[in-house]
Amino acid sequence: MKKLLYVAALPAFLVSASTLVSAATSEVFVNGGFETGTGNSPSGWTLHSGTWKNGTISGISYTTNSQSSDSAIITNNTLKDSYTLSNLSMVYSGAQSFRLGNLSVSGNTPNAHWASASQSFANFNASSLSFAFAAVLEDPTSGHTAAQEPRFTFQVKDETTNTFLYNISISNPTGNTGGLTWHRGLVDNSAGSVFMYTDWQSVTLDTSSAIGDTLSVFVASYDCSLGGHDGWAYIDGFTALTAAAPNAGVDRQIYNPDVPEPSTYGLIGIGALALAVASRRRKKA
Repeated sequence: MKKLLYVAALPAFLVSASTLVSAATSEVFVNGGFETGTGNSPSGWTLHSGTWKNGTISGISYTTNSQSSDSAIITNNTLKDSYTLSNLSMVYSGAQSFRLGNLSVSGNTPNAHWASASQSFANFNASSLSFAFAAVLEDPTSGHTAAQEPRFTFQVKDETTNTFLYNISISNPTGNTGGLTWHRGLVDNSAGSVFMYTDWQSVTLDTSSAIGDTLSVFVASYDCSLGGHDGWAYIDGFTALTAAAPNAGVDRQIYNPDVPEPSTYGLIGIGALALAVASRRRKKA
């Protein structure tokens, strides 16, 4: 089976469809509103969800929210994800985080669900943007094309200049991993699959070129489009000041990839684009 890092022009950011916030101060995210939110409604984010069974990424309409119960604010920072053999902390920093997608549980099937969260800022005036994420993707061993597999996507875009500051979309993490270190979690022998997961990835972007512009963030997770394998992700640690420190015992990787020149993005389509990673180092909190 072909395995690749898949960086595609998935959703174009529609500022009118996202929460638009004026960044009047240097701190714009305040950890994404996760610390004060409950249920599945983090403050400041626009949430969309739905199904894409037997469909394609390019056909997804990011305007529905029919599977809103799949995602949830995690309010207990001692919880571990059981599908990572209880190695991955569900919260990176502080007391709460946000999970995009539904943890596979007994009696529940993926059903080709997807979930996204987006947020936009007008007049962005911070010179850096930091955040953290961790992804869990069930890796089918056969019967799927790369476009059908569980997937995780994270994009930061300067809407004013129509360029990406950060853009990854990963399926099949046992192949081309996009510079991320993936670990084997729970094995599902009945489905012939294994759950793969990352440590928390700590990212700091240089956003000095976007000062005064409108900045957008889009994060999404997807089950496989055939309906039999899961994908979900955790996001946390959003700040435009000093990067958030992880809680005690949280494993993290500093992940600050080079971003292709803006002209490169003219080549992005529904095909694949290799993402060069300039530096990464392993760090235990």
